[in-house]
Amino acid sequence: MPNLTPLEEALEEVSTVFFILDVVLFSLTAVFVFLLGLLFTTLFRLSWMYSFVPTVLYLGIALWYYRKRNNLLQVETHFPFLSEALRTAADTVYTQSNEIIDSLRHDVLKQMKKVKTSSFIDFPSLWLKLASVVLVSFLVVFLAILNVNFSVEFHPELPAVVKALTVRTAGQDVPRVDLSSLEAQNLTGIFGNRSLATLGTKEILLELHPLQSEINLNEQTAVEPKDFQPPQFPKEIYSSSESAYTEKISKKNEALVKSYFEQITR
Repeated sequence: MPNLTPLEEALEEVSTVFFILDVVLFSLTAVFVFLLGLLFTTLFRLSWMYSFVPTVLYLGIALWYYRKRNNLLQVETHFPFLSEALRTAADTVYTQSNEIIDSLRHDVLKQMKKVKTSSFIDFPSLWLKLASVVLVSFLVVFLAILNVNFSVEFHPELPAVVKALTVRTAGQDVPRVDLSSLEAQNLTGIFGNRSLATLGTKEILLELHPLQSEINLNEQTAVEPKDFQPPQFPKEIYSSSESAYTEKISKKNEALVKSYFEQITR
């Protein structure tokens, strides 16, 4: 590799810096576009391969933008003291040296030492893209775990989104109902095959004939008073509360036993 002049090295360094920045920023944006496509395919249960379509389109646009952009003009925009001087020096980099060109090159190299690479990085935009990538990634994983989707089942025989509604009646007999009939409030056929019950339009009159019944509503009698007597319980269920202290206990031990039971029942 031939030895480069100081100006050529400076111009190469500018190109390298912009190339690295573009690769990082374009890659980050491409990941964000891919995740948006992945989110869309997750919600509508499409193949995740469709997520590459917008990503490839974006990368094509980014490549076209990169080829059309003038990096030296970007440097002059951020540092006005190099305005037109940097591009003029780049245009005459292979021109034979003379007093004017050498003076221009010297001034450009001196001013380029003040150029900082960090000035070309838009940090708020960079942090926003990073936060967006993290947020969309979390959202894709969260929706995939919850199995959230807005997919619609398409019937292979009908092109409409929802053309038919099926209602199971018995066994495998599943009639097909057109939704247009439901919108017109025509519910004919939604109950499947007719059963043995036949519904007509005749009015049915139901009458009660008291004469044909065993109950005579005219026979009304007063309520007979009843003499309620308390039940006679056997005497065996009654017990004396004192017997527990006196049964088979000698007189001299009654006070001791009674005191014992009083203590345990407190």
